[in-house]
Amino acid sequence: MNKAGSDSRVAKPMLRQMMLIFLFVISSAVIAINGWNLWSSWQRTLHLTEENARNLSVSLSRQAEDTFLQIDLTLQDVRDRINQGGMEKQADNLQKLLRAREAALPPLDSIVIYNAAGYPTLSSAAPPQVKANSADREYFRFHQLSSDGKLHIGDVVRSRISGNMVIPVSERLNNPDGTFRGVVMASIRLDYFRQVYDYYNLGTRDLMALMKADGNIMYIRPYSNHLINRNISLSPLFTQLLTTTASGAAVYRAAVDGRPRIFGYASLKNYPLVVTAGYDLQEVRQDWIADSLGSVLLNLVLLALLLLLGFIVLRHIRLNLHNQLELTMVRDQLTHMNRTLQGLALVDGLTGLANRRQLDWFVPRAMERAIKLRTPLTILLIDVDSFKAYNDTYGHLAGDECLRKVAQCLKRLPLRSEDLVARYGGEEFMLVLTDKTQPEAHLIALQAVRAVESLAMPHQASNVAVKRVTISIGMHWQPRVFAGALPTEFIDKADEALYQAKHRGKNQVWVSNMPSSIG
Repeated sequence: MNKAGSDSRVAKPMLRQMMLIFLFVISSAVIAINGWNLWSSWQRTLHLTEENARNLSVSLSRQAEDTFLQIDLTLQDVRDRINQGGMEKQADNLQKLLRAREAALPPLDSIVIYNAAGYPTLSSAAPPQVKANSADREYFRFHQLSSDGKLHIGDVVRSRISGNMVIPVSERLNNPDGTFRGVVMASIRLDYFRQVYDYYNLGTRDLMALMKADGNIMYIRPYSNHLINRNISLSPLFTQLLTTTASGAAVYRAAVDGRPRIFGYASLKNYPLVVTAGYDLQEVRQDWIADSLGSVLLNLVLLALLLLLGFIVLRHIRLNLHNQLELTMVRDQLTHMNRTLQGLALVDGLTGLANRRQLDWFVPRAMERAIKLRTPLTILLIDVDSFKAYNDTYGHLAGDECLRKVAQCLKRLPLRSEDLVARYGGEEFMLVLTDKTQPEAHLIALQAVRAVESLAMPHQASNVAVKRVTISIGMHWQPRVFAGALPTEFIDKADEALYQAKHRGKNQVWVSNMPSSIG
């Protein structure tokens, strides 16, 4: 019995832990599934709203296209009649034509023919008002300056004939010799677009607009006088979307009020106009939340019950996470210490340059790279002239400072990230240059010699005439590195060149392939 009781006491905690883990897994699964369903529902709502916005904008663009096409054909007919028969001989017929067209086209406010001075000569609203001069209108000045006979859609203006807000649509009239004769203009009532746009059932914050291709608003719903003729060419619609596609849908902040909306847009095929329809994103989100609220609440109740049962499990997890965090911190500290030690192992402690160990690792890799890319490789072996005499004269501390200054000089050379400057040992340094022509490598070596001499560190014990700290450089430039070549072969050739530089007076560069008899 004692053994059985003991086994029971051991089994209960294990069973309780397994049950809690099971509850946690179930609650996580419920959260994930419902979260996915909510996200999918929102994405479907956005997609459906985008499709509705796109379809609405296309519908509005076709309506606008049909409207302006009728006006365009009417103006072309009037212009052709004037060009063929003149205006004076058929004034009565033209007057009847203008009235008939105005009566047949509901969008029209009036059709007016202006002479070259801007005065109306014929109008569908007879008799024409002589005082209604339009020479100062934008569309009139446009035709005066442009010989282009295409249809021009002007900014919204208040008609001087009817007093209504209208969109002037005009064409240029020419004399037989091609000079400016006047303008035939048909004005579209802005209220016509109000009637069309009010037909659609939209929210209070939803938006529809008819705009010119240059960004000027011609009509907008909800209507506002101060927005008419406002330019929104800096909107993402004109700066980004219309530059890539003639129609589509996107989410961005409206330029007129800064509210984010789901916009559909479409540009007219034959006229420089753009139509856009936008559903307010906040209202769309609120409607979606209202539709999803019942399901969300039901799932929240289920989650609350599951989370209540899983509270103990969470406490255990929290404790485990704390322990894991401490272990992670210890691991990161050890990793950082290892990297620091590795860095110290590859850097010379006195000069801060790469040390011999890093150099021995780098040179074979540089050779492999040169073999693969078929590029040159250069080894510069550098020695501080008469350095033993410098130490004997100024002391070892001064000698260490001298090496540090020489190292800093070498670090400031115009090297690339693929090159390496390292301390080779004692007072010797080495530069490994990749992908350099021989003149380029030779120039860097000369710059190094001049840079060290320009430090003007006194060296009275030197056997160089300038009595300053100087360096000698042995340079070996290999135009092609072939497989099987050893690093020691390159270094030995650079060392031989360094010997020649020393032998020939120091404070100079000697290239390994120079004839030894020179100098």
